[in-house]
Amino acid sequence: MRTRTVFSFLTSFLLPFWVQAQIQLDESGPRIEFVNRMHDYGQVQEDQHFAVHRFEFTNTGDKDLHIQRVESSCGCTTPAWTNGAIAPGEKGFVETSYETTGRIGGFSKTVTVYCNAVNTPFVHLDIRGEVIRDGVQHSGVEIPDLGRLEFDKHSLSFDPLFDNRIDTQSIRITNSTPYSTHFTLPGEGQLPPFVRFIKVPEGIEPGQSARITIAVDGTAMGPYGFGATQIPLSTDNPVMPYTGIYVTYNRKQYFPVYNNKQLKKLPKVELNKTEHQFGETQPGDIVSTTFIFSNSGASDLVIKEIFPECGCLSLESPQFRIIGTQKTYPAAVIAPGSSLDVKVLFNTAQKTGYSNQTIWVVTNDPTRPEFRLKVGAVLPEPKPQECLSCPR
Repeated sequence: MRTRTVFSFLTSFLLPFWVQAQIQLDESGPRIEFVNRMHDYGQVQEDQHFAVHRFEFTNTGDKDLHIQRVESSCGCTTPAWTNGAIAPGEKGFVETSYETTGRIGGFSKTVTVYCNAVNTPFVHLDIRGEVIRDGVQHSGVEIPDLGRLEFDKHSLSFDPLFDNRIDTQSIRITNSTPYSTHFTLPGEGQLPPFVRFIKVPEGIEPGQSARITIAVDGTAMGPYGFGATQIPLSTDNPVMPYTGIYVTYNRKQYFPVYNNKQLKKLPKVELNKTEHQFGETQPGDIVSTTFIFSNSGASDLVIKEIFPECGCLSLESPQFRIIGTQKTYPAAVIAPGSSLDVKVLFNTAQKTGYSNQTIWVVTNDPTRPEFRLKVGAVLPEPKPQECLSCPR
């Protein structure tokens, strides 16, 4: 009996974790895997002007990966990254460029990558090193470690954040400095309209911790999908007068659970295709194709959002015209039994190799609330330029 009891306890205790792990492993979608997330430049000369490193990653998922934005912790570090869709199995990069001019001494910086990966919607990449200048002698005096204000996690992630509710989360902050710390909240206009503080401690003494609670209003946002913002906080602590909290979110439409009878009364989006490949194309050509949206449901189909995720695409339709990454919502209404033609124009100027681009779409069809349309072309690789002034 005791053996059975122990087994039963272990099963009931461990099974939820095993099931959760299985769900995470089986989750479909894009996945981002970096070769490494930290790079040490070592010593670099100031007259190098820029210390550059490229972090490479692979999409190990089963759907297209999109890098939505990359933010740096300092204006001295400039990021660049792979634009457009990264197909399953394909590689991409995030490049950091640290400006060395006038920055003698050690440095440690972070860039944050925001993407649509199901395994991690944001990734922190770290760079560090020491900028030196010939003829400059360091005093060798050791700078004391005065601690810092530390959060117990990198960010607050609201995923999913439904469009009919306000969600709250807390983050713990610890004061490991020798100074008492008081906070000054952001002033008017410094916070996004959908973010507000619920609880902030009056002060934190050295060695103490406290919780900060933030609310994110899913009803007060415009676009759907993934987004991120940084919430600034000022302090009277001389070690860290400024800090901030990263907030990420994935805003989705809320739909109740419908039965089959109810679903038949709702809109239903149908498409003539979800992808179009133009094949071999010459740089500078403007090629086009038409996606046809049809409503086979029983009520109005609303295209709540539709916009290209590259400035090289434009959309034309009887109900709207979108140039580049301009956003429009709601974009169109399609009555039951009707359809809407959306013409996509792809400007291939400055594109090389395999170029795949996407269009983000959000509808009120609960069976297909958000998806991407894909267009692609194959363009010649650039030929090496001959140096006419170089010695023969």
